[in-house]
Amino acid sequence: MKIAITIILCYSFFFPVLAQQITVHTTYKNIVYLGVNNATDIIVPGYKLSDLSVTSDNGTIEKGEFAFVIHPEHLGTLNLTIKASAKEGVRDIGTQTLPVQCLEADVTFAGKKSGELRAATARQAIGFSAPVIKSMFDAQAPVVQARVRIIRNYVEIVNKFLDNNDVSIRFYGDSEVQQAISNLMKGDILRFSEIKYKVDDSCLISVPDMEFTITD
Repeated sequence: MKIAITIILCYSFFFPVLAQQITVHTTYKNIVYLGVNNATDIIVPGYKLSDLSVTSDNGTIEKGEFAFVIHPEHLGTLNLTIKASAKEGVRDIGTQTLPVQCLEADVTFAGKKSGELRAATARQAIGFSAPVIKSMFDAQAPVVQARVRIIRNYVEIVNKFLDNNDVSIRFYGDSEVQQAISNLMKGDILRFSEIKYKVDDSCLISVPDMEFTITD
């Protein structure tokens, strides 16, 4: 019994000493996003950036001049394995797990999501705006799919699905839609459905329908 107690006490005493603190900071709330460069600070007390070696089980990680840059390949999580060079050789520091998510975008048409819209304002809009939100990234997510419907006096005069795969759809790229929007009249209903934006092949995200009543 004395031997067992001694072993337990020694383990309890030495474990905190051997454990190494690791601090990881990504660009936004320690979340890693698909489709962008995720600058990541990895700090281990007693070691410089140049001393650290880090690998990832999801995508790639590169060491930059001031930080690491993570490029995940799929949603879920990624595990970082951290090692450090020391006088006695390479030391295993530990692992860190980070969530991998899709960037969120705020999709609008002519600065709005629904309601009344002047015909002149609608004619000037060439497509959707989808700035990325809830992150430190200054980027636009391409809106790659949408169905455009125009209803006049209860009669549907346009019903066209636009699909551009990787690049934001632009109404001037489709002559039928471009002409219909150019000829919008007071009282027309402009409706967008099946709207999707894309920030990565794994992140094709649907957003709610939009409906506008055209004014003069």
